Amino acid sequence: MTRFHPPRFPAFHRAFATALLLATGIVHAVGATVIHDDALRAQPRSDAAIVMPLHRLSSVDIADARRDWYLVDAAGNRRGWVPAASLRLDEPPASPSAPAAPTAFAASGARPRLQPHASRHALLLDLTDHDPVPPGSHATDLTARQLARALGVPDANIQQPDPVSLTPDRIRRALADLDAHAGPGDRVFVHILARTEPPRAARAPSAAALATPDGRVQVAELGRYLDTLARKAGQVLIVVDAAPPAPQTMAPDRRTDVPSRSHGLLQHWQEALPNSPPNLALLASDSPDFGAASAALLACLSGDAPVTSTSGLARIDDLRRCAEAQLGPARPGARRLERVGNADLVPLPTLTPAAAPGFTPAALLRILHAQRAADRPLDVRRQDDRLLIRSPRAGFLYVLHAPSDGRGFELLLPDASDSRLHLAPGVQISPSLAGTPDGPLLVLVTDAPRRFVRAGFQAAGAILATPIDARSLRDLPAEVLEGDNDPRCLLAETRNLGPEQALRCSAAYASALIEPRQP
Repeated sequence: MTRFHPPRFPAFHRAFATALLLATGIVHAVGATVIHDDALRAQPRSDAAIVMPLHRLSSVDIADARRDWYLVDAAGNRRGWVPAASLRLDEPPASPSAPAAPTAFAASGARPRLQPHASRHALLLDLTDHDPVPPGSHATDLTARQLARALGVPDANIQQPDPVSLTPDRIRRALADLDAHAGPGDRVFVHILARTEPPRAARAPSAAALATPDGRVQVAELGRYLDTLARKAGQVLIVVDAAPPAPQTMAPDRRTDVPSRSHGLLQHWQEALPNSPPNLALLASDSPDFGAASAALLACLSGDAPVTSTSGLARIDDLRRCAEAQLGPARPGARRLERVGNADLVPLPTLTPAAAPGFTPAALLRILHAQRAADRPLDVRRQDDRLLIRSPRAGFLYVLHAPSDGRGFELLLPDASDSRLHLAPGVQISPSLAGTPDGPLLVLVTDAPRRFVRAGFQAAGAILATPIDARSLRDLPAEVLEGDNDPRCLLAETRNLGPEQALRCSAAYASALIEPRQP
């Protein structure tokens, strides 16, 4: 059986600081002292632009932690990133003999800061210009844009057509433009604010539509566009915040139905997306409280509301439950938010919600597997102490293992002596495994290389390993799901990158999950 050997870690104050920041959710700023001259940088990278110099013995307040960097507030109301090695934490360290439980490292309230990435795109459709939003509602253009930013979409990749111009034809062109901007494997967010219109004939339930300033656009037609987009993109998340028709816009004999009946929004989207690919998820609300669902979802994504998860990552259903808790109770037998598509989709890789009882490293590997690119097959079989692996697409090979003792993660391939293992397309390889893995194996083939040392993995004999701690719970998902953080990947649109750089900036991957053998 493969044994887990805890690697040695850097100075204790760094590990404690990260645990402290994540465990407390940055409720109060943690003070620190600069121990040698350095610089405040705009991004957590040594080559990032310098915001201001930092002098030895100056004081700063830590606002967030990301891998080996801290986001700090310095003199002059300047905020930026500093290497952890340049700081001494002012908080007294906790006793090393009493480490916190894994769930404490991921307490709710932590505020994730996902860097904008060229591979993420958003389309925000506000169809309410002809129907002014009621006073006191939560629906604003800013809420939709904040959702896109929380999901790591750079402002340059956010399309927000003028609501006045959103005729059915203009909506079709906006969807076509979104498809043109998004590259294969990119992540896409679509937000729709509208009023639903029930079918005009009782015999045509699929004819439900969203009202526009100049007519109607059928839900079924939108579903066809979104389904096509999902078969190209790496991930598609749709939020439909659609209130029921206003009573004054309905025929007098139908107004009495409004307070008591749902207009079947979930059913209409299920019919519109009958065979949606696994990389698509849709959250729909038809609450009379216009825009409340978007505001609640934003609170969950930004860390202002608690999200719990047994996998250590916020899945769509975890976010839906969090948002529903903010919305309050629904009528009997109903939900305030409905989901269509993959319940295990993870739209925010760096969010680490409060791990619910029952969290295991194996659960995290299974959720990472659920984020694989739907159009990338991977043939993996286990034969004694070897894996037979064949990928139709070239890429970098990694094999992660979650030992049955639940203490951490192991990287079995590539081994500690080699940082990369590249697969040629269509060529079968049969690497041997160190020992006999007794937990699930996650086999990854990625377009761009991953650097698991950034997630705390260190040499442990012939393999790399890391225990469950603040660093691995936060950075292992980020390393697998986000890919490269080169400045060109963060600042440019995917379509403006050359083929080689686009491949390097790709976050998509193929994967196979090999469950442990039954005794």
